[in-house]
Amino acid sequence: MSDENKGRDLTPEEEIAAARKKKVQSFKLQITDFGFGSDSKPDGFKPPERVQPESVDEILQKVHNKVEGGEKRRKFGEKGGKSKLAPPVYVEPDEDGCKPEREETAFALYDKTDVADLHDNEQDEFEYDDSVISSYSDEELKKKMNLADEESLKAYKKMVKKRCKKKAKRNGCMFKMVWLVMVVFVAVLLGMFLIRGTNDMLAINRGAAPTTAETNGAGNPILGNKQEKKKASVDIPANATIDQVADILTEKGVIKEPLFFKLYASVTKGGEPFLEGSWQMDTDMDYEAILNFLIYNSGPKETVSVRFTEGMSAREIARQLQENGVCSMDKFLEACNSDDYDGDYEFLQNITNSKERYYKLEGYLFPDTYTFFINDSVDNVIEKFLDNFNNKVYVETKRFTGYSEEMTIAELAELQGMTMDDVINMAALVQAEAADEHDMYNIASIFYNRLATEATDGMTPYGDSDVNRLKSDATVYYPYSAKEDVPENIRDAFESTYDTYEIKGLPPGPICNPGEKAIIAALRPASTGYYFFCHKPATDKEAAVAYYAVTYAEQVANEIEAGLRKE
Repeated sequence: MSDENKGRDLTPEEEIAAARKKKVQSFKLQITDFGFGSDSKPDGFKPPERVQPESVDEILQKVHNKVEGGEKRRKFGEKGGKSKLAPPVYVEPDEDGCKPEREETAFALYDKTDVADLHDNEQDEFEYDDSVISSYSDEELKKKMNLADEESLKAYKKMVKKRCKKKAKRNGCMFKMVWLVMVVFVAVLLGMFLIRGTNDMLAINRGAAPTTAETNGAGNPILGNKQEKKKASVDIPANATIDQVADILTEKGVIKEPLFFKLYASVTKGGEPFLEGSWQMDTDMDYEAILNFLIYNSGPKETVSVRFTEGMSAREIARQLQENGVCSMDKFLEACNSDDYDGDYEFLQNITNSKERYYKLEGYLFPDTYTFFINDSVDNVIEKFLDNFNNKVYVETKRFTGYSEEMTIAELAELQGMTMDDVINMAALVQAEAADEHDMYNIASIFYNRLATEATDGMTPYGDSDVNRLKSDATVYYPYSAKEDVPENIRDAFESTYDTYEIKGLPPGPICNPGEKAIIAALRPASTGYYFFCHKPATDKEAAVAYYAVTYAEQVANEIEAGLRKE
């Protein structure tokens, strides 16, 4: 300890500096003690390129062991031996006491001249200085060195512990801050999810907005209580999963939070299967009502009665079903082209040209008044029509003129050698063209008379040609009811394959769904010699008037009288 430091307590930094200074001195002494002097150099000695990262404790322990054990100091390059003892290495630890920040060469603490002399005299024997040995071996000096080392290490460890504690405290504060931010962030997200999910579960802010607004005396709007209840057409496929149902409901606007809906469904319903079908659903239903509706169909069993008049086409029937909330128009028309019902109804199996038809079931959707459930399945709807047709044509019996026994319509067609499909095809034309029941029998007669001219290439006995074309106006735009009903993008170029102005004979299939009277008229037509007909349109005061003609000349005159042609 220097004179200026005597009589006062040293700081830990000063104690470390003093200890390091002593350590350097003792290290130099150790180097000399091992025989590294300026006048002698070991044989073939080559200092290591890098200092080994030994700690101060390790160096002190080595020196202490050599001194306490009385180990004899050996010379470098001893005669007759090849082994050489490398000089000890001093590594000063970094301030944090964790690892060395730099490495020193083995002779970094040597005097440069001594190192040079060591290499120049590699063959010389290296002598020890006895005085150095004696002084180093002195017990008092050893005690002082040990005391200095212990004080240095104690101060150093204390400083390292203090710094590590500060670092741990600083790192702990940083970790707590990051953890707190993450907890708050997750809590905010979870809170938003729960709020939005709960609102959607209870159907809050879902559904229709007020449709009327009144103003008070100051002219400020007052929202009325009337709500326009929105409905969504939802199509649930067979064996639908909860993921599919959630996506469909979200797309249709029935729910807003699909993830929350799936969580609710998985907790409350346990994977119950969803009912297949096309459903009309209110958008203000809560989750419980939605699941009950789609799983058990336990929603309100509201029914609706719909009357379908004779002569309505499949498209017109489908539109009316959708307008009454029974099922989707598109799904119904898709089913009208399906073969799924053939196995249950023999009359469908007898259709041989279904690919040529716009709708396979056209003509067999028997017109009547039906009661359906709201959001009924398409299969239920189709089967009601087909069951009714089957009952009217194949089950119910009647007594027809000229026959003593009652029979079904199908049996009468068989007696007359006609297929049921041909009968329905003709009955559809009769239904579309006739003004009343009496007119049906005459028009049926005219169509059969025209078809008979096929044997004479469409020539009548009176010289009129091309009569084998039935030229029914109702077939021109089928499956649409009129030109205005044809989609605008294809309207100008549209040509129906059922147009009897272009084709000969009957169209590929029925153009509408005839009633029982038209079917019977097609089976029991009047006996006439007419080939032409026209109608004076009905008015509010007068019914439609039918005109019949044998020749085309008579037809022209009739059209002038009916106001259909100018003179």
